[in-house]
Amino acid sequence: MLYSQQHIASDPKISAYVSASAGTGKTKILVDRLIRLLLNGTPPESILCLTFTKAAANEMLDRLLKALESIIHLEKDALICFFKELGEEHTVEKEHLAKTLFFTILDLEGGLKIQTLHAFCQRIVEAYAWELERTPPMNILDEIDQREIIQKSINTVTSSAPENQGLIQLINIMGYSHFITLINSNIGLSLTELQKSCIPFALNNPFSMQELSSLIKSLPQNIQDLLPISAKNLMNFFLTKTGTPRKTIIKKSILKEYLGASEILSEIADLFVIANDMIKVDRLNTLNKAFFSLTHAVKEHYQDAKKKTSSLDFNDLIDLTSQLLNKEGSGSLESKLGYSLKAILVDEAQDTSPQQWDILDTLIQSMVLADSTGSSSLFIVGDLKQAIYSFQGSKPEIFLSKPEHFKHLFKEFRKPFKVLKLEKSYRSSVKILNTVDKIFNTNPNGLFITEELTHIPNRQFVPGKVALAKLDDKKINGTEYEWKLPHLRDSEASKNEALAQKIAACILSILDRTDSLASTNAPPQPQDIMILVRNRGSFVEKLNHVFLSKNIPISGLDRFKLTEHLMAQDFLCLGAWACSKTDDYSLTCLLKSPFYGTHGEGIDEILLHEICTTKNKETLWKHIQNISKTYCDTHPLAVFVKLLNLALKQLDYRLITEFFSTIWQKTSIGFLQQFGPEASDIFEEFYSQAYSLEQSKSMTMQAFVWHMHGIDLYIKKDVTSKTYPEIRIMTIHGSKGLQSPIVIMADANIRTTLAKENTLFYKNRHTLKPAESQCPSFLKDNKGQTLDAFVQEERRLLYVAMTRAEDELYIFGKGDKIIEESWYDILNIEKEAGNIDEYTLPVHVKKVFSQSNNKNLKISVPPYFYTDVNKKTLVQPDYVANKQAAERGIIIHKLFEVLPTIPPEKQLQVTNQILGTFQNSALITVFDTQNIIDIIHNSEYEIFFKTKGVNELSLTYEGNLYRLDRFVEKDGNAYILDFKTGTRSLQKLNTYKKQIQIYSAAIDNLYSPKKVYKYVLWTDEWQLDIF
Repeated sequence: MLYSQQHIASDPKISAYVSASAGTGKTKILVDRLIRLLLNGTPPESILCLTFTKAAANEMLDRLLKALESIIHLEKDALICFFKELGEEHTVEKEHLAKTLFFTILDLEGGLKIQTLHAFCQRIVEAYAWELERTPPMNILDEIDQREIIQKSINTVTSSAPENQGLIQLINIMGYSHFITLINSNIGLSLTELQKSCIPFALNNPFSMQELSSLIKSLPQNIQDLLPISAKNLMNFFLTKTGTPRKTIIKKSILKEYLGASEILSEIADLFVIANDMIKVDRLNTLNKAFFSLTHAVKEHYQDAKKKTSSLDFNDLIDLTSQLLNKEGSGSLESKLGYSLKAILVDEAQDTSPQQWDILDTLIQSMVLADSTGSSSLFIVGDLKQAIYSFQGSKPEIFLSKPEHFKHLFKEFRKPFKVLKLEKSYRSSVKILNTVDKIFNTNPNGLFITEELTHIPNRQFVPGKVALAKLDDKKINGTEYEWKLPHLRDSEASKNEALAQKIAACILSILDRTDSLASTNAPPQPQDIMILVRNRGSFVEKLNHVFLSKNIPISGLDRFKLTEHLMAQDFLCLGAWACSKTDDYSLTCLLKSPFYGTHGEGIDEILLHEICTTKNKETLWKHIQNISKTYCDTHPLAVFVKLLNLALKQLDYRLITEFFSTIWQKTSIGFLQQFGPEASDIFEEFYSQAYSLEQSKSMTMQAFVWHMHGIDLYIKKDVTSKTYPEIRIMTIHGSKGLQSPIVIMADANIRTTLAKENTLFYKNRHTLKPAESQCPSFLKDNKGQTLDAFVQEERRLLYVAMTRAEDELYIFGKGDKIIEESWYDILNIEKEAGNIDEYTLPVHVKKVFSQSNNKNLKISVPPYFYTDVNKKTLVQPDYVANKQAAERGIIIHKLFEVLPTIPPEKQLQVTNQILGTFQNSALITVFDTQNIIDIIHNSEYEIFFKTKGVNELSLTYEGNLYRLDRFVEKDGNAYILDFKTGTRSLQKLNTYKKQIQIYSAAIDNLYSPKKVYKYVLWTDEWQLDIF
């Protein structure tokens, strides 16, 4: 039975603003509220559910469909129980309605609107493109495209900008790469905000040279003679390096002879404080004007570039939607949306930005105003303690202020509205929740909360575990760490190595256990463990390496920058060296990479020392070639030289993709040895980028290497699934919304600083953040406020990390000294108070994983990587043909999805518009276009294109996911149409016959239709097969 507060929260008759702590089941409440809305007759097309991420939207829709599907198979008693747990009264009418909801949602045109706010905005902007003075079709830029256009804008603006001392000074201070990063982080500001940031600051108490001169002249001559002559030395005479007056300016023994001289010197020192401040302000104004005016120019160029290509970024979607919804005289909200809103649900509201709140306010107010029956329903849920996205523009304080705002709105229209707080956690054990409460009630300033924090554990009989690992452990498994030279012992690399080894030892001991976890009722498995890190960096690389060396299965990071991965850097080094054989640096990197050695171990230090010490004026490549001749052909150095000679030959006549695939064929074993199965994924992504660039533009190897170094390409991996027995490594931000039986916080001993913050917000404008020694006095207090806000968000990040754990939580940190105000420091206080256990590394761990022979590792790469290419004639790789076939299939699917909804006289025009949105539209011929339109109007296909159906229907069967291209249900019969690209053959017919039979079984398993009709349409030959 649900907690009573949750029943109230899911009641669609009551509008609610809910603060839900971690693990209180807010996703279940959202799904229950959606079901109850549907059961109470709310039209599904009038429901709008907004989530923070696509993953959250997909999960919510998946949960809803599974719940609705399960209702179909429930007997009456079970259904009555379901209604009771839901909080709904059971009636015959509701029972009948419940049995049909699953199909109602499947048949809903456009689907149920469970989506991100950006997806909602995109739908509106595309529908009202002409009114917004935009030319359809519009291209929505993804993160990669956006960064590429911004980089081109930066290059164009900076190359044409006149010499600017402010810019030169700024670049010298922070370095060019950091400077470019700073522009990227501020490009989201509006042109008005950027202009405002160029306005110079003025001092309230300006410096007076006349007053200074008068004061100096009023000093006795003997004291004046002691003062320096130059202005700079004079200022340093009165002020310390930090800009404060010196306690002793002139010896007291001298001053006692001159009455009042000490007071005059103090006044002079105060004037120099003002003068010093003026210098700092003037410097800051110069830098601000230089930076923000350049960023303004980049922004303008970026906006122009988007207009020329009819492109929009996510900020544009928000701005244009707000502009449309608030435009006077453009009709009601219903006319703008194309449907009336009866229910709005908002998830993760604490992460909403002010601009997004403006849109929500407009939607909510319009819904309430238009509701004459009193049936409108609002549900907003969030958790201030989990507001960790201020870097994306969210303002947690707005989340705090909104309940009162909505209270007044609903009170004005006499509609029920409640503010609820959910504190009962269904996720974490008692020990974890008690620790969280103790920590955050001791540090209340870190959470924006005024009342005491309380979590009510649902799992009261599961004690759980929270353990803090000692920083000064010098032994692992009873042996000392590897001995290191004294100057390396305190290096960051050494600390990373030590921490990775400790975490590996901890995990091996956990996996060696035979006791059962409370949440899984089974002994710990790799998939039960989640490692949380603050950021992706060198430590994660080291952790991967250590885990691989110990055969600990690991999934790798959830998100990483491709060009920062060592393997991608190795391949780029190879490309750079192949373009210039005199590039000794790149060649040295290759020697240390998995390109060298039987198992990718890199060159040994002794041989590398010999090569370096015997090299004269010749290039490193020439020198290595000569040395390799002294060894046998099977020596690693000779094999390495042979590989590089092959690379040079490949560069002469191969495409970039062929160049890298050939080298990968020769070296994949070494990379798999060093990086594990992740190596295949990295190469796939690297190859995909090379292929994409080859298709869009003619590019040399040199241009490709330059391009890859110039973009920030982030790869996202789905590591949320527990299907594979692997340990997950995730950033804390990436783990939001997830949970795991065992959580390891890896790097808790880090200082909280503003080091990564480049700008401050002062008096409604942005300014660069000066170094401490260069910071004007009026900004110092503001820096303190900014730091407080930063510390608050760091505390909330700690809350998110700790509450991911279900049963056990382990905390580790680098180094041997506790850093003040770090998370480790906060947790250590609780450990000393006896509230947290101390974790000591095990003395001995059994061998858990067998040492597999990595030479026999199966390489999961496509067969096209091993296709030999004729050296004289360039043959198109199979991959290119397969890729084109896939792209052709996507376009055809899109045409069959859209055209049946278009009037016949406009179908050809719309076809051309759709083709214009695809880069490879030439894959579709005029013959194809005519065939598609003919098929849509052909009576043989009438059931599919004249009857409402579902495109891309996803079904699960025997644990596998299947997608049906087109599904129609009519008169109790089911109709399946599958599109196939490629040449029709008997072998393919037999394969697809089995596949379509699985589809049929999946449909039968779903609701047992009278009969399932199965069709396959071959889109190369335009032939129909009926099974």
